[in-house]
Order: sequence, then C-alpha cells, then structure tokens
Amino acid sequence: MLTLYGARDSGHSYKVRLALLMMGQLHRYERIDLGLPRDQRPEPFRTLSPYGEVPLLVHGEQVLAQSNAILLHLVDHADPAGPWAVPESEREMLRRWLFWEANRVGFSVPNLRFSRGWVAQPAAVEQWLEARARADLDTLAQHLSARDWILDGGPSVADLSLCAYLFWLPQAGLQAADWPAVQAWLARIQALPGWQAPEAVL
Repeated sequence: MLTLYGARDSGHSYKVRLALLMMGQLHRYERIDLGLPRDQRPEPFRTLSPYGEVPLLVHGEQVLAQSNAILLHLVDHADPAGPWAVPESEREMLRRWLFWEANRVGFSVPNLRFSRGWVAQPAAVEQWLEARARADLDTLAQHLSARDWILDGGPSVADLSLCAYLFWLPQAGLQAADWPAVQAWLARIQALPGWQAPEAVL
C-alpha cells in the first residue's frame, strides 16, 4: 500500500491526495504538523523526506518528493486503459503545464495566501505577489477560454495540479469569478467522480 505524508493547508499535499483518491489508489494518509521544527517532525517521515517537506509518497521501495514529480509517477503507474492515463502524445504538454504550475500559479497564489493569512510580507512584496498571481490566472484563463480541460484528452493530473491552491483563492484576497473560464473549469473539476474539498482530505 502507498503512504502519503501531507499537511493541512498544503495545496501541494492536496493535489497528490486528490489524485490518489480520484484514481482509486489505495493508500494511507499521514498528516504532518508543519508547525513543528523540522528536527521534531515524526519518524519515519523525518528520515525519509529528502527536503523535510510535504508531500512525500512512499511506494514500495520508492520514496518520492515534490508534488508534480509524484503526479508524474502516478501517471506512469496508472491503468493505461483508465481515465487518468495520459497518452505519450500528450506527455510533453503535461510536463510543460506541471513545470509552469510549479513556477507560476503554484508559487504566486500560495505565497500571497500565506502573506494575507499567516505572516504578512512587506507591502511591496505583497503587491508584487498579487500582480503575479493575477497574471498567472490570466494565462490560465486564456488557455481555458475555448476548452474544458488543460490537455486535449480530458481531465488529467495537469488539472489537479493547477487547481490545488485555487480553491483557497478567497484566502489570498482573490475571487475566481474575476476569471470566468477558471471558475467554470473549477466547477467541472468539482463535478468529477471522487472529487473532495481540501478540508475533507487533509
């Protein structure tokens, strides 16, 4: 059985937990308290995690870190005839969007949310984060303006990665309604079999 280590309020943990649940992968979930100093976090997480961060997935002898790398691993092990398989013809586009997420909306939105909900950053930093988050959401909205999903073949882990922090947009002081294409896409994700809200699974 797979074991996922994650944390409350972590969109990076959420995207992996959501993927496991929606793929029907049996797994055990272990919550890590990120309020603890890294050297006080429980074993075996502390020894297993190369960066001391969540999410961390243990799959047999493999220990996988970094949320989007874990998603790629799950795709590699998905039923090739199942709904979450990604054909080779779309793998390059999948990787492109996962890397974009890590550098853009998966950076700007959580950091803006953290500044507005936990530890306030200097005003100039927060303004920069908001501008970047808005630009990132503009890019995402443009891509979704004439399509239902990130990839051509239907819902994929690209959608699960990109949506992870967007269910917390109000905590970042933003509203999905300002990007109607994004709002409609989030509703489509919520309507997929097996979807659950972050607070229900973390």
